[in-house]
Amino acid sequence: MKAFYEGMSERMNFDGALKEFFERRRPRLLMDLTGGVAVKESLNVELPRVHDRRADLVLLLANDTLLHIEFQSTNRKDMAMRMAEYYMLLLARYQRRIQQVVLSVGRPRMRMENVLEHGPLRFSYTLKDIREWPADSLLASDRLADQVLAILGGTSSARDVVRGLLSRLRRLEIRDRDMAIGYLAALSGLRRFETILMQEAKRMGVVIDWKKNLILRGIHDEGREEGREEGREEGREEGREEGREEGLRIALRTTLSSAFGKLPGGAEQRISRGSSKQLTAWLARVPAAKRIEDVIRIR
Repeated sequence: MKAFYEGMSERMNFDGALKEFFERRRPRLLMDLTGGVAVKESLNVELPRVHDRRADLVLLLANDTLLHIEFQSTNRKDMAMRMAEYYMLLLARYQRRIQQVVLSVGRPRMRMENVLEHGPLRFSYTLKDIREWPADSLLASDRLADQVLAILGGTSSARDVVRGLLSRLRRLEIRDRDMAIGYLAALSGLRRFETILMQEAKRMGVVIDWKKNLILRGIHDEGREEGREEGREEGREEGREEGREEGLRIALRTTLSSAFGKLPGGAEQRISRGSSKQLTAWLARVPAAKRIEDVIRIR
């Protein structure tokens, strides 16, 4: 079980957690996306700067084709155009046959077009919703990676899935359990299940040290504030969003300081003003960045 956690990044965010799952843990769900072809190698792909494109996950398969996977938590009107850009850039670099999948992992149901037609050009990619994999089936897997992904699978009851996951995780050693809960904290944010996770952990007697988890730390502070504002729905919703943003700011400051040292004033100002969407995007850039300007453009 410990091998599952080796090399897990402490820079935990939504996109980073999913990339690590598919790149390092190889859940069986990945084999569904490869069409049963074994993964030969994971490629670290940073596309030309002029396009400002970083592919989420590019795998070299055993049949020498490339599988490009993008994890998408929102519906983008220009997704087909973006995937066409990725396709041409990858083709120019690798000169191989390319398969492309956009895996929808967010709360909204998919409404994106997977076909681009313009004059003589017709381009398409495969569009999948992770809910196509039932949570019950993922929970029943003997692989911990699949079990944790059940938080995103198709289900009618988020609490039942969280309870099923926690009942399995409570049998692990404390260190391993904390690591797994770190993944859950990151992925649960894609469905806004963070509060459910903490409530059920408390009810089941699963101890979570929220101070060690940057995402859960923000949620804990948010929950404390909600208690003071009980009965005011508008205030609770605002508190939830502020709690998420503050958790993301803490995570971003910590990871940037660890990677690049003391933050310049310009970076601190942008982080303080950043929205949840901006902060999440900046966090996702950190692992591939060579300098702080690769993450945040400092004016």
